[in-house]
Amino acid sequence: MSTLEPDIDGSTWHRLIQRSIPSMSAEEHLERLRYDIDTVLQLQLRLWSDDAWEPVAHALTEYGFGVVKGWMHTGQIYTEVARTGYGALPKCPREWLDDDTIQSLAGHTVAEALNYFKFQVLMKNKWDATRGASLATFFVGQCKFQFANIYKTWHTDQAAHRKIALYNDPSTALLADEMPGDELMTKAAARVVLDQLSTPLARQVFWRKFVLGYSFQEIASDLPGIKDAKAAENLVFRERRRLQKK
Repeated sequence: MSTLEPDIDGSTWHRLIQRSIPSMSAEEHLERLRYDIDTVLQLQLRLWSDDAWEPVAHALTEYGFGVVKGWMHTGQIYTEVARTGYGALPKCPREWLDDDTIQSLAGHTVAEALNYFKFQVLMKNKWDATRGASLATFFVGQCKFQFANIYKTWHTDQAAHRKIALYNDPSTALLADEMPGDELMTKAAARVVLDQLSTPLARQVFWRKFVLGYSFQEIASDLPGIKDAKAAENLVFRERRRLQKK
């Protein structure tokens, strides 16, 4: 068995970890695991020194960052987190996730995952190659958990900030017969409409539908008091009719 030296320049291990991106044959996967075992052994022999860890950390960071960022762009990140058993994350409108925000969330995720992976997983011998997962795969699994925590905090802050901004905006009148369809409201227009709705539940449905851009199905799964997508749609229809008559 060849031994991989993590402290040479990192290029060999960096090249090998990238091979976990496409599908591998059974033989290639075993080769991947052998190199991973050697890598961890070298880290242990070098007492987890920064010099030994740096090339491994660099490769994991590059790989994890690319995966998380790609999942965020496609929306697959919600499914991946749900598969961990963490639970469903609240979705947000696409306009909340511009390129800068995606890079920031992905970067924060990988930084937290890398620290946890070294000290709480590898150094405590929680990675077991006999279970079949490569270091790269195991690391991405940790990224999912870290992303869930980081994203929930970010989403809560964003929703609160945007709600405050909405109610602090100068009022711009919106007549009842100008109620929008599925397009998103401006903050000022939404404030005027929300103030005219009949119940707190109606305001929450309108907020999610016309400001946050949720589908009726997402509203029903997110909001207690709405049993299904049709109920959310009917509530919106009734409120529109009431406002038009008013």
